[in-house]
Amino acid sequence: MSAGVAADGDDRERRRRHGTDAASAAAEDEDGEDDEDGLRRDDLENQDASEMEKTVEEGLVSEDPADDDGKETEPPDDTGGNGTETAELSESERAIVEMKECLSVLLAPGDGASSNAMREAMAMLRVLVHRRSDPTRGRLSVALKIVYQAMEGNPNDGFVQERACLVLGKLAREGPAVQNAIGASGGVRAVVSTMVTHRQSAVVQERAVLALLSLTGTSSTRALIMDAKGAEAVVWGMKEFSDLVSVQSNGSTTLCNLAFGSDGNKQRIGKIGGIDAVIQAMSAHLHDHELQARCCLALRNLSCGVRVNQWIAGRAGGIDAIVRAMASFCDDVNVLYQGCVALANLCADEPENRVRSADTGVIQSVLSAMRRHGGHEGLQEHGLALLRNLSIGAPRNQLLIGDAGGVQVVVTALTTHRHNSKILEKGCSTLRYLLFTKENRLRMQPAGGIDALIRVLRDYSAGSSAVAESAIFAVGNAVFDLPENKSAVGRSGGIVALVNVMSVHLNDAVVQEHGCRALRNLADADDLNTRLLADSGAIKTAIFAMMSFPGNASIQEQGCAMLFNMAFSEEHIQRMKELDVERVVQTLHEAHADDARVQCQAAALLERLNIPFDHTAYVGSGDVSNGGGNMSSGGSGIFNFGGGHQGGASKKKTSQGRGTKSLNGRLGSLLGRKKESSSRA
Repeated sequence: MSAGVAADGDDRERRRRHGTDAASAAAEDEDGEDDEDGLRRDDLENQDASEMEKTVEEGLVSEDPADDDGKETEPPDDTGGNGTETAELSESERAIVEMKECLSVLLAPGDGASSNAMREAMAMLRVLVHRRSDPTRGRLSVALKIVYQAMEGNPNDGFVQERACLVLGKLAREGPAVQNAIGASGGVRAVVSTMVTHRQSAVVQERAVLALLSLTGTSSTRALIMDAKGAEAVVWGMKEFSDLVSVQSNGSTTLCNLAFGSDGNKQRIGKIGGIDAVIQAMSAHLHDHELQARCCLALRNLSCGVRVNQWIAGRAGGIDAIVRAMASFCDDVNVLYQGCVALANLCADEPENRVRSADTGVIQSVLSAMRRHGGHEGLQEHGLALLRNLSIGAPRNQLLIGDAGGVQVVVTALTTHRHNSKILEKGCSTLRYLLFTKENRLRMQPAGGIDALIRVLRDYSAGSSAVAESAIFAVGNAVFDLPENKSAVGRSGGIVALVNVMSVHLNDAVVQEHGCRALRNLADADDLNTRLLADSGAIKTAIFAMMSFPGNASIQEQGCAMLFNMAFSEEHIQRMKELDVERVVQTLHEAHADDARVQCQAAALLERLNIPFDHTAYVGSGDVSNGGGNMSSGGSGIFNFGGGHQGGASKKKTSQGRGTKSLNGRLGSLLGRKKESSSRA
């Protein structure tokens, strides 16, 4: 094969970008769920990281095989023989000879061949190495040996090192088996060694970074790269050649892939300055949308589940960089999508980042993106995840999101994508947290939020338990301390839908607990709702939940509270007695003797039903007058029927048949204690 016209390798243009869109196959999203009570804000402020929206990693990203050396296709495999062993052997021998000729063109020291000649040689080499007639990959071994010999024999020749990295990178694109073979034969260490030796050569750094990116497709090669300090070499190259887009884009993608699935790799990359390098790349190339998307993806993986990296990125200006990219490329769905996921990850475990997000325009950015691209399901899903993370334990963010129209955006997503379970789950979960703020609860009916939640309950009553749980949480909070919302749920068929969901998911403790909580809120001071609850079988549903989970204190507490709110009608009282409520309460009393909230709820229910009981036996281990109504105690006792009141004060019942005396006072009288008022909020 002719070498063609000689050309100086260092003078040729080699600074084109390599790569596909930064968004490749997305990893499966698993979202956690927490279990704070009703509207207990103190619980939110102290919740564990496991209670947050779980973060999401992206799958591995590979570069586009088309670069400045061309894109080739493999011709049909034609051995040219009659199929005999002799003919096959002859073909293999000829293939090896041709392969060596190709490598001599590609790896010739000094002046290199023309671009066309090298392109042809590279195309032919890939055909010969990967032809189906060589199933044992013997030719691959021969080719790798030649490449390594050229690198070892010409350690100071930048052209040879560059071309060797090119060959290794091209071969690695053939798949995991080839990548593993290159790694096992010493290819990874050879590339990293070249990067260290030729630190000042831009072309070598470009080729070597791209080669490492091509080798990140398997866990074994990623481990080899980390062991060889390849991540450190990539970070150094990115910082040294900050003006080269290819080094920045491929370097960020390499770090992204190295981080995938390994907290140890993520922490190490963060420690050696990889996160700073990615953020600096975004700042240096503001107008390159592909680089911005890849850098967002890198921050997404690096911050996934590793709080220290979230902290590093927040303090290094990562949030500002992402917001800037989303604002600059508001029509680029890929940038917006990766930006939303990266921001959701950055805000997952690090409270400081949630504060920074509110001050740097994150809320406006995500809402604008969701409005602009309402039909993009991935963007909607992860935009909702970001809004949820921003809302958890952050009253200021909840209010800011609501003021910016966030409730309407979430409801629109629920309505538009009513058949996408992930969007429904995240949307309902987002509403759950936004509705801790009364201003947002007031926005629900005008935005169509009540109807949207009821529709979700109906559509998924027999479907995803995760969707059902999120919808129940949201309904329970939507109706807290807001009579108009309670009435709207009851009159729109929400009670029947809620009871149906509980009846379907009988073995789901979360559904049963928070279903009882929602029923409790709906029955609070609303006579029509109590009748609707009774007609729908809610009394039996609550009792069944209590009997099914006798060891679950929260279900016992919420079930008793719900029944108490129903016990202002002789008809309902009689129904409870027929269902043997006394025995159920006695059982839970024995099982939860040390739980003051359960004891208080049980005592109040028995009193209301006129069932004789030992008053002192129901005092429990806590201060009954502060029961569960006190916010700092984390409860939602009988004093606050709605599941915990924002101010922690006791509520008075003025509904017909319920009297006007505070339940705090009634329970204190019941237990032979003086009423005590709590000073805690």
